[in-house]
Amino acid sequence: MLRQRVLAAAVLAPLGVALVLLGTPLVIACAFALIVAGGMREWARVSGLDRGGQIVSAALGLTMVAVLFCTRTPEGLLWIAATGCVFWLLAALWLARFDFARSPSRAHTLLKMCAGILVMLPATAAALWLHGTPPNGAWWLLLVVVLIWVADSGAYFAGKRFGRRKLAPQVSPGKTWEGVGGAVAAVTLLAVASGW
Repeated sequence: MLRQRVLAAAVLAPLGVALVLLGTPLVIACAFALIVAGGMREWARVSGLDRGGQIVSAALGLTMVAVLFCTRTPEGLLWIAATGCVFWLLAALWLARFDFARSPSRAHTLLKMCAGILVMLPATAAALWLHGTPPNGAWWLLLVVVLIWVADSGAYFAGKRFGRRKLAPQVSPGKTWEGVGGAVAAVTLLAVASGW
């Protein structure tokens, strides 16, 4: 697992940095369209949709990003990103009641797919807004991407080394509170170093 992570980082990190710093808004939108399409397909699979439903969900992801890019305004992007923030607060309540919408019904599947949209679309809107904000938007977006990488790595290594107390065993059995601490410590150090 560690070897795969290191190899993936060695290949993807330079590509990601170049994409964020040198990419035009259209290139950034295309990259996010691929990410969102893959994310929506995986979300559909986890939500219980068959292969056809997964393909339709991926196509929906591509379409959402295309419409978002073609109709974007700075204010509109910010409103959509803010919607995502509200959703994450509600998602915390959803996770506290793990059994909510758990049974495999059409209504619950639709609710889960709507949740996927509320994860993917605001994140894309935030990235497009940040990248397009002069004079250093691309650098700010790169900082966000690096913060995510660092948080993931900090959580992985701290969880592997010190992980004892489960964070949310019904949602993700491998996650621990020690991993959360590692993620917070790692991103705090990066944020302080970047601010300095």
